[in-house]
Amino acid sequence: MKIIKITRVKKELKNLLVDASFNLPEDIVEAVKTARKMERSGNARTILDLILKNSEIARKEKLPLCQDCGNVYIDLNIGPDVCISSDCREDENPV
Repeated sequence: MKIIKITRVKKELKNLLVDASFNLPEDIVEAVKTARKMERSGNARTILDLILKNSEIARKEKLPLCQDCGNVYIDLNIGPDVCISSDCREDENPV
């Protein structure tokens, strides 16, 4: 059986959430750029430009993207031969 410490799980989840908060995936950036080139409406082009600018600022300044104000729910699936170990003292401190 593989044993993984809860502190490692917390650290990895934090890294993934931070990355998702600051970095718009490149395929999305490219899709917005493509849409910007094809868009005829000046207002729509302005909005797409703002999305791209927001993405660049978020990445450079490590500020959250302003694309979604929803909540994050994590569904962590582990295999039957994996155990997550915890030390109560470790759990008292958030990552």
